[in-house]
Amino acid sequence: MKFKNIIFAVFATAIYIITLASFLKISSMNIAVGTLSIVTLFIVSLLSGKVLIKSTVPALRKFSPFFYTLSLIVGIVFVSGFTVMAAQNFISLKRAEKLIDNINQYKYMSGHFPNSLEELTPEFYSEIPKASKGFTGSEFFYIAENNNKTASDISLYENATINYKLIYKSTFGVEYKYISQLQRWEASSEYDIDKIKSVEITEPVAGFFLSSRFSKKNNNQ
Repeated sequence: MKFKNIIFAVFATAIYIITLASFLKISSMNIAVGTLSIVTLFIVSLLSGKVLIKSTVPALRKFSPFFYTLSLIVGIVFVSGFTVMAAQNFISLKRAEKLIDNINQYKYMSGHFPNSLEELTPEFYSEIPKASKGFTGSEFFYIAENNNKTASDISLYENATINYKLIYKSTFGVEYKYISQLQRWEASSEYDIDKIKSVEITEPVAGFFLSSRFSKKNNNQ
């Protein structure tokens, strides 16, 4: 009996972890799809349990406890999933605020905003932090605006970077963008980050350029 309980606990834990991971991953891309998926799974598993327990076939009735257990696990995943997303989003915002403080400190020391996040190392960071960690983790994207000068000319101007945007995608699938010129955050579901990722940086871009953290990745591909 103890062995069966251990097997059940391991099996239930495995299902919980897999379901939670899937829910977080899908929700980070589209919160509506993630929520709809987990609610649908809960309803289907609960109804399956009720239907099977009333079955006239004894072999089918044995599967009823499995689906009832699955519905319970999915319910726990729904609650804990949103808790995890809220916690990660809070941490991401705090990291972003700290990053903005360091960017402003850099400007105070040098007279202009950094051309890339890498210029904050090693003075402020040994390594630029991610917005969130784990398999649903996202990075900060930094766009330096340089008064319509090309990226190739940027190094010729001491005060070239006059404004910037700091962007990251939250675990709720919402993109947050800090605009230095306005000194405020904006929330969007248009996914400018996806547009940025789809552009291969091979030529200078007039008016702005991306953090070298992203450019190096493209050059290494």
